[in-house]
Amino acid sequence: MRPPNDLPLDPLSIPALAETDVLEALDRILPALPGRALLDLPEVPGARAWVLGDTHGDWPTAKALLDERILRREGRDRAILLGDYVDRTPAGLPQGSLVNALYLLSLNAALPGRVHLLRGNHETQ
Repeated sequence: MRPPNDLPLDPLSIPALAETDVLEALDRILPALPGRALLDLPEVPGARAWVLGDTHGDWPTAKALLDERILRREGRDRAILLGDYVDRTPAGLPQGSLVNALYLLSLNAALPGRVHLLRGNHETQ
C-alpha cells in the first residue's frame, strides 16, 4: 500500500504501509517540517495553546484530542506536544510508536503554525 499524497496521514492506514512506503512518506514529511531548533510562538490574540505530553505510542488518544482541539476548529488554536511519542506503547496497539510518530510528524508538516512538536527524552537524533 502506497502512502497517500495528502498530509496529515491517516493513522489507521499507517500499519498497512510497507517499509519502503514509510520511507517514502518520511521523504515527503521531513522537508515540510519547520527547520528551527527553538519553539517560537508569537502571541495570537484569542488563540489558545493546548499542551499534550507523553503520548507514548497512544495514537488514538492523541488523534482524538488533536481532532477535538485543533482539526475540527476553525481558527488559530495551537497544539504543543511535549515529546515522548514513542516507547511504552499501550497494550493492544501494535506498531503504536511508529503510527504515533509518523502521524504527529505528518500533522506538524501539514499544520506547521498550529501543531508544534518538541523532542522528549525518548526521541533521539
